[in-house]
Amino acid sequence: NRGITKAAERNEQEEKEQEQAEVLASLPNWSQSDLAEYLAEKYRGQLAWNTERQEWYCYSLVTKGIWSKGSTERIGRLVKSEIGAIAREIARASKKPTYTISLVNGVTALLKFDLEIDKWNEAEGLLPLLNGVLDLESKKLLPHSPDNKLTWCLPYNYNILATCDPIQEWLLSMCGGDRQLVELMRAYLLGIVTGRTDWQKYLELVGAGGTGKSTFTRLATALVGMENVHTTTLKKLEKEKFETASIAGKRLVLINDSERYAGEVGKLKNLTGQDSLPYEVKFKQSKGGFTPSALVIVSTNEIIQSCDYTSGLARRRISIPMFNQIKSDRQKNLIEHKNGQMRGEFLPYIPGLLNWVLSMEESKATSIVKNYEANVPSLLAMKARTLVETNPIADWLDNFVVYDSSARTNVGVAKRDKDS
Repeated sequence: NRGITKAAERNEQEEKEQEQAEVLASLPNWSQSDLAEYLAEKYRGQLAWNTERQEWYCYSLVTKGIWSKGSTERIGRLVKSEIGAIAREIARASKKPTYTISLVNGVTALLKFDLEIDKWNEAEGLLPLLNGVLDLESKKLLPHSPDNKLTWCLPYNYNILATCDPIQEWLLSMCGGDRQLVELMRAYLLGIVTGRTDWQKYLELVGAGGTGKSTFTRLATALVGMENVHTTTLKKLEKEKFETASIAGKRLVLINDSERYAGEVGKLKNLTGQDSLPYEVKFKQSKGGFTPSALVIVSTNEIIQSCDYTSGLARRRISIPMFNQIKSDRQKNLIEHKNGQMRGEFLPYIPGLLNWVLSMEESKATSIVKNYEANVPSLLAMKARTLVETNPIADWLDNFVVYDSSARTNVGVAKRDKDS
């Protein structure tokens, strides 16, 4: 059977080579458009021109089964190589086939029309990993396909048997034994993996150094992969023109408030409210905005301040106190980012962390995150503290007003308004 299979494969390969030879034999009369059509047919499913972003995308260029950006130079080099191979076939005796840069540029430009995709719609309900795509509903691992249009991937294999007991024990310890708070953080990790921007919530980890904030954010980074995370500051996010373009296609945005920024937070509200953000890249014509697919974690020593006292930001914020500080002589790097790689004791347990996170029902995760005050009673005091510290009107009320159902207080001056 093996011999028959190999013979069939050889015959199939010979037929393909014969067809290729017949095609090449007719090339002398081909125009730029003919060459573009030939290459478009050959590379369909491997190359695509994203008209929305005005960028080339290549399939399995960096990661197997995943579409990634390809520079114009890379595509031009590919076209040049193909034209060179064709020219050598035509002029067999010549070792240096002749063709011009205008031919390469012309064919590359025409390829955009043949391989353009107007709306880059990624397949929903699929979680890409190195060894396949996981159907989130059936929990079955499926093979990769260019039709899925996936542009990101978890940087590890799916292993249904993997566990993460040490990570769960650490989380429970950092949360002071509060299992409801652990479930909230687990639910939010599920939202990061599955892109639940519709929750319109962001985590704010508040505490001094050595309380586990960095370890948790690194766990979240390792869970989705460093290439799918963008790290910034509030000042940079709000003030720098090109910063928001770096968020496009990411699954997680980490914000460090080390600079004590207290200005406008319009972009943070857009980022956490399913609103459009500008997509502006240096030296490129802006093509409008994009809707972020990333959730947000803010890591700060103190509750972040802003000049926005409306409910727009307050209703999106989930402030988590991280006050369980570990003594410096007992602190260790359980997981860290070093020299472009993740390492540490927790790294082997990341596939297990994914299993633990995915084992939570999405409906339960939604309920926990959307109604965290009812599901995690320990955070009610933190919510009140956050409101008082970020809103001067609430602070004034907290300090100067006492509630008494039988009391009556006059406001203003008892002077008749003579205006008719």
